[in-house]
Amino acid sequence: MRIGTSQSIGLIGLSPFLVTIQTFLSPGLPSISLIGLPDASLAESKERVKSAITALGVRWPQTRIVVNLSPASLPKHGSTHDCAIAISLLGAIGVVDPMKNKDVLVVGELNLDGTLLPISGLLPILLYAKRKGLHTAIVPEANADEARLVDGISVHTARSLAKVVQLLGGTLPRQASSPQSTSAPLPVSFSHSAPSSAPPSSSHPAQSSAAASCAHLAHSSAAASSAHLAQSSAATSCAHLAHSCERAASLDADSLSDSLLGTNADEYVDMADVIGQHSAKRALEICAAGHHHALLYGPPGTGKSMLAHRLTSIMPPLDEREKLEVASIRSVCGTLARYGVTPVPPFEAPHHTVSVAAMAGGGTGIAHPGAVTKAHDGVLFLDEAPEFSARALQVLREPLETSEIILSRSQATAVYPAHFLLLMAANPCPCGKGWGNARDCTCTSQQRKRYFGRLSGPLLDRIDMQIEVPPVHLSMNSREESSASIRARVIQARGAYRELFGTSDTATRPHQRMKWLRARTSRACLALLSSAVDRGTLSLRGADRSLRVAWTIALLDGRMSPNPENVAEAMSLRPRHNVV
Repeated sequence: MRIGTSQSIGLIGLSPFLVTIQTFLSPGLPSISLIGLPDASLAESKERVKSAITALGVRWPQTRIVVNLSPASLPKHGSTHDCAIAISLLGAIGVVDPMKNKDVLVVGELNLDGTLLPISGLLPILLYAKRKGLHTAIVPEANADEARLVDGISVHTARSLAKVVQLLGGTLPRQASSPQSTSAPLPVSFSHSAPSSAPPSSSHPAQSSAAASCAHLAHSSAAASSAHLAQSSAATSCAHLAHSCERAASLDADSLSDSLLGTNADEYVDMADVIGQHSAKRALEICAAGHHHALLYGPPGTGKSMLAHRLTSIMPPLDEREKLEVASIRSVCGTLARYGVTPVPPFEAPHHTVSVAAMAGGGTGIAHPGAVTKAHDGVLFLDEAPEFSARALQVLREPLETSEIILSRSQATAVYPAHFLLLMAANPCPCGKGWGNARDCTCTSQQRKRYFGRLSGPLLDRIDMQIEVPPVHLSMNSREESSASIRARVIQARGAYRELFGTSDTATRPHQRMKWLRARTSRACLALLSSAVDRGTLSLRGADRSLRVAWTIALLDGRMSPNPENVAEAMSLRPRHNVV
């Protein structure tokens, strides 16, 4: 009895698991069965695999074929396992030696002619393969840039199933006609000293680091049997990569796969672009330093959206762990090629018509990431927050407390990270003219009540700060502070937090060690908070959040503990339910 075996990796949310694929040929009517909880897309792989193997010139076995995806208790979805299923079947036929590929990861979607198509989620797959001791992987050539992000594992690229068979030492009755790439393993790291010449057909000016990474792809593609097609494909990939690199703000030079990071932070928007609004800028500085959620409140046209879009420019750059987390999420979402790996925190701004599924994550079978996960380690901005549906807003309550979201579906429960800074913006009323004496406001009291009714008390109680953004005059001639100088103070305050708590997680995540903070807060400061709780102006959660804000203000001012003035400022920034 000959059983073909191959290794693949599946994903449930961002949680990978090893999939062992075994194929058994037995006497019986010609058929192929796929068992092990495949979804509809994976079940369709039977036809893709059959067509791809036939395209190799291999005679399809006229017998009963059973393909088992182990572990059978976990659902498998998508077309990630197409190539591994084909290799397992070829092992059962005798084209490939099953012993040579038992420790080789094979992933990729198959086209009917045997070419390999890119997959989503390759980055978390390769990171997991590295942890599980799989030292060799074969991936689609279209995923080459993403594969380079992981070191410590030898990654080979292939453009066709025929090339995969060749890499595994198999023999084919005839050479496949589809273009193939070189079998040389991908480099596991980049160096800025690498050749920096861009591909001939690249029309985008690339930075030297981007050109260095693209040069290898162009060189290896040029060695293919169809040189013109390969160079054109490489040039297109490199041009897009160079464009992504130019957009990235490389605030931390010592990073994973430096060639995918930009180096010019000045390309991003700057706080100096906003005229006036010094109080609002000060409040956003507090938000960035202590990871405090905030509501921007003011009439239209005063700069609420401008301030929000510049919040990431004053936030500290992502560290290596955070960059990998963000890149893994984007890989699963299929957007990593567009964004690249960048130290700039993510910024998500969903439209006010967003559904609950798009906000939290949704889908049948296994849920896909939503806006709260895409904003992980960054900013989730809700412009015109009262226009969002009440259900979409209420979805935010649990992630704001736990920094994750749990999505249960029929096939599996997916847990996605959701550690984001929530920033909302709102007008004073539906018409927007209810600021100040509101002489021009045309809204009734009922309209105002309905407008702000979607911002429920429990949601506002999780908001640390309400920031007023009043009208400004163009005649103001003050010199505006740049994002770089504000960011320097924010980084210094974050550093002071790490000195206090020992790790950055306890310094910035919602589940703060409040007992530790209260034990090191003066009695005068605690008395102010206790008095506000007794009067009913603060809830217990609100008092804890005000204390956190007070500590952030103190650290920004260079003190290692808050004074009563810091507590008073923090309490003044609490959302006022009678206003919104």
